[in-house]
Amino acid sequence: MHRILGFMTTIILIGVVGLFLVPSVGAEGGYSFLRTWGTYGPGAGQFYDPHGIAVDSEGNVYVADTGNDRLQKFDPNGTFLTQWGALGSGRGQFYWPVGVAIDNSGNVYVADYNHRIQKFDPNGTFMTMWGISSAGKVAVDNSGNVYVVATDDNRIQKFGPDGTFITQWGTLGSRNGQFHEPYGVAVGNSGNVYVADYGNSRIQEFDPNGTFITKWGTYGLGNGQFIGPYEVAVDNSGNVYVSDWDYNRIQKFGPNGAFITKWGTTGSGNGEFNGPGGVAVNSSRDVYVAEVEKGNNRIQVFSPYRFDDTPLDYWATPFIEVIFQAGYTTGYGGTTEFKPEYEVTREQMAVFILRALNDIPADGYCGSTAPFSDVPADRWSCKYVKRLVELGITSGIGGGLFGPEGVVTREQMAAFITRALDEVPADGYCGTEGPFTDVPYSLWSCKYVKRLVELGITAGIGEGLYGPGNPVTRAQMAVFLARAFLGM
Repeated sequence: MHRILGFMTTIILIGVVGLFLVPSVGAEGGYSFLRTWGTYGPGAGQFYDPHGIAVDSEGNVYVADTGNDRLQKFDPNGTFLTQWGALGSGRGQFYWPVGVAIDNSGNVYVADYNHRIQKFDPNGTFMTMWGISSAGKVAVDNSGNVYVVATDDNRIQKFGPDGTFITQWGTLGSRNGQFHEPYGVAVGNSGNVYVADYGNSRIQEFDPNGTFITKWGTYGLGNGQFIGPYEVAVDNSGNVYVSDWDYNRIQKFGPNGAFITKWGTTGSGNGEFNGPGGVAVNSSRDVYVAEVEKGNNRIQVFSPYRFDDTPLDYWATPFIEVIFQAGYTTGYGGTTEFKPEYEVTREQMAVFILRALNDIPADGYCGSTAPFSDVPADRWSCKYVKRLVELGITSGIGGGLFGPEGVVTREQMAAFITRALDEVPADGYCGTEGPFTDVPYSLWSCKYVKRLVELGITAGIGEGLYGPGNPVTRAQMAVFLARAFLGM
């Protein structure tokens, strides 16, 4: 089977000018350490077991300073702004606050061991509060609904913005929709709810009403496994971040649970962790981690590596970021550029697809036998093209040729991807109607393009068109790969 959720593949050096040589980025897992602040203590900007962290739309950072029974607010650079709270059960007081979340209006929600949610304005002015069955993490969706993890009761509770109870789900167990000490909760822009099911070493995804969608993770140290999944966050592209408390690392997944990357080891240096607890992501996809216990008591911030020619506001940057992080590409020609508008050749496509499938053959794979007359055994791409043939993803362009330097078209791209995903439909799949005005049912590629649409991998180029004969650029390639293999 070629249906692969995703892997952090080994970066391969290809000694061909203009291809995929590794740029010097100095970033573990595709992320660079950006800044840190905090030490152990009760002073402003100090922490004692900071369990929760959230970031508002302006980049301000809110930390549930659990052991100090307070909430601290910082600017995006970590400069202390204000704080509120003290030990107690009155309004604006806390007893072991563990969860914090921000709504779209900037209001702050805090869950503590007084078994309640308190709501504050951005400056800490008390607004309202309501009771919960047990304390845990908290998240807010785009409509202002509040989701609370009732850790001791092994369930999720959902409330309206004013605290009106809406629904709940979960019982103790290991089946779908059951929990064993759930800790973290997050809500994506889609409205789906992600829960860090600590005791079951997994992440579960639900719709806004608590209907189970999917899950991923098992106990272990491998990619996509967990020792202690504690907190979860979702970025503006739908990617999911999990703090693996007991293994001192952060793991990143696509919206469907496809493993993308990881970073972190045990320690107190930059990029090292001792008890990573809270995790949050801002609009620039910078990742904030609050370290709990074991001495570090600090916030660390990490920024995704971006190529010089794909800045934050470039349309394809979110997709380029993740295929870099997942090891599908390392940039262009040994530089720090991606060349997003360059066209992709068929032999380059072979490399992209096999990296996404985590199926890179060894050097010398072709031996003395060439898969096509225009792909000799000593050509750099021979091993990739040969493996693509063996997997049934290509049979060339006819006449014993592959056309390695030919540009990949969008209809060829549809065929490559549906074959790689084992999603090739039967002949006649389009019936008497094409999916786009320029992809009639009689076109050879219609079945592939239609299936690509159904899988959510493409919506065309606008105005009812797909552009089947258009060349695929490297930016478009990033989108195809990220959607097909990482679920974006």
